[in-house]
Amino acid sequence: MENRVLVFEHIPKSGGSTVLKVLRRQYPGDRFFNTKNSSKEQIQHFRQMGSAQRAAYDLIAGHGAMELLPLIERPVVTVTMLRDPIDRFVSQVYYLRRKPTKKHADAVHGGLADIARTKVGRLFGTKLVQRFSGIADIDEIMKDPQKALLAAKEALGKFDIVGVLDRFDDTLLMTWEKMNWRGVPFYARANIGTNRPRKPLSTEEREAIAEASYLDLELYHWSVDRFAKATDVAAIHRRRKIMRLACKAYQSAVQIKGYVRRFVK
Repeated sequence: MENRVLVFEHIPKSGGSTVLKVLRRQYPGDRFFNTKNSSKEQIQHFRQMGSAQRAAYDLIAGHGAMELLPLIERPVVTVTMLRDPIDRFVSQVYYLRRKPTKKHADAVHGGLADIARTKVGRLFGTKLVQRFSGIADIDEIMKDPQKALLAAKEALGKFDIVGVLDRFDDTLLMTWEKMNWRGVPFYARANIGTNRPRKPLSTEEREAIAEASYLDLELYHWSVDRFAKATDVAAIHRRRKIMRLACKAYQSAVQIKGYVRRFVK
């Protein structure tokens, strides 16, 4: 089916910046609408557009992109990428330490286990259920956690591709196949944190984060199982080899370009 709109729901700290860079190469010019971190102004702007103007976009992506699905009148392909909730929790904390916000500046200091036991920790730990259930209030989620979890599963179950960061390349290849694109995707990783320690989590930290993230962990493992069942292992394996060669060549080109810029300056 041609003339489809690709909608990519970007979950924070889940590889979405790299995915978006790859997808943007398929949609040059003004064919891309960015929800800009779930900006209310940007989403409202899309809602206020005329039907013809909305129809001009072939890629709609960013945090909160799924909110615009009811306004899209063309056939859509929906994609998102999930990350292990414990790993995502840690990445979120170190990201906010590196780029603090007024809302969370004080809440992300201290030990990871202590943060996980706070309300902010529970907010970080239920990011997936919040996003896909449509319930942003953590207190509301905790009134009936299983209801929120079921709502999140129902929403995710409607996506064409729910990828996982641990199988990043396979997720991109499945998207390529779904969109009937030629060639293979290639990329250099984007938006990588530099302040996160390399040492593994302590038992206390892992258990505290897991407790704060128990709903997201259940949703994540459910999604991992579905992804595994949807993957054509043999076909993916053949294309993965070609993709990795393409990525290696692209990363070399990016490095050479960086060296040239340094010397030109």
